[in-house]
Amino acid sequence: MKKLMQYAILYTLFVTTITKACPFDQPTIIEITTQDHHQNFLQNNQGPSAVLYHMDNCHYCKQTKPQFEQLAQSNQFNHVTFYTAHGPNLQAEQDVQKHTDQEIEGYPTMLFFNQGRVVDSQIGATEQDVIIQKLQNLTSSPGKSKKIKGKANNNVQNK
Repeated sequence: MKKLMQYAILYTLFVTTITKACPFDQPTIIEITTQDHHQNFLQNNQGPSAVLYHMDNCHYCKQTKPQFEQLAQSNQFNHVTFYTAHGPNLQAEQDVQKHTDQEIEGYPTMLFFNQGRVVDSQIGATEQDVIIQKLQNLTSSPGKSKKIKGKANNNVQNK
């Protein structure tokens, strides 16, 4: 009986340890909540990563966020780190322009980073297939930065 109790305790400890260390319990999207966290991300991120900049009361942001969340949970992109950031609260426009060649011209804006550089962007809402293509390109890109300062499309909530 004593051995049975010892095995039961060991089994409980083993199962508890495994379930607490389970990678599926980790958040699939990291929310950047402070300006310091955002600046640290911009200065030190090595990627591959994707950031969705959004703002409150933005119809297109509300349309894009579920697509972004769905892709973050996909096994196809489990090697990409996904972030969200409330742009106006973090003064993201100034920080992004200061640390990259990219501008946030409106919301939503997605920036795709690899090896510390912005390698692609999406300004405004778009089809999920476009985001998927950008994520696939992200993982195959050699980390060359692009200066992407195109005009915002019609699916953008202006700052």
